Formats: sequence, C-alpha cells, structure tokens
Amino acid sequence: MRVAVSEAIRDIALGLVKHKLERRMKEKGAGSYTSPHEIVGWLKEEFEEFVVEARHADKYSPGKANERLIGELADIAVAAIFGIASITAGGLERY
Repeated sequence: MRVAVSEAIRDIALGLVKHKLERRMKEKGAGSYTSPHEIVGWLKEEFEEFVVEARHADKYSPGKANERLIGELADIAVAAIFGIASITAGGLERY
C-alpha cells in the first residue's frame, strides 16, 4: 500500500541526510572526490550495504529494520550529494 509522503516527512529525511553529510565532513574532511571512479566506488559500496540490510531485514523488529534501511539510504544520498558537490567544485581530475 502506498501512503502519502508529506512535506514534513521529506524534511525529516533531508535533515537526516544533512546530519550524516556534516558528520562525514568532520570524519573525513571536505576534500573532494578526484574522479568519477571514486564516486562510483563509494556509491556502489553504500548500495551493496543497503542490499545486505534489505536481505536481512526480516531478522530484526520492523522498527530496527527500518532504522537500518534508512541509515543505508541516507549513506547513499550522502555519497551522491558529495559527488555532486565534488563535480560542482571542480575537484574531478580531467582525463
């Protein structure tokens, strides 16, 4: 069953992604990706982690499974946003 995703819920999701992006900057610094290959690598890693969580979701309570899935989706979003920022900042090496 599909449910409506309100603006308030979208704002919560964006807030989580922003929080994770800020945490990533504190942990790893603000240096850009240097190549599309590096972006693909991080996106692939995060996607694979999401797939593992999705496959094992039935091992957790619904609340815990959702929390783990949301966390991995937020990590994918952070990788994508930082990839966009890296390209926009001109950080990618040219081939």
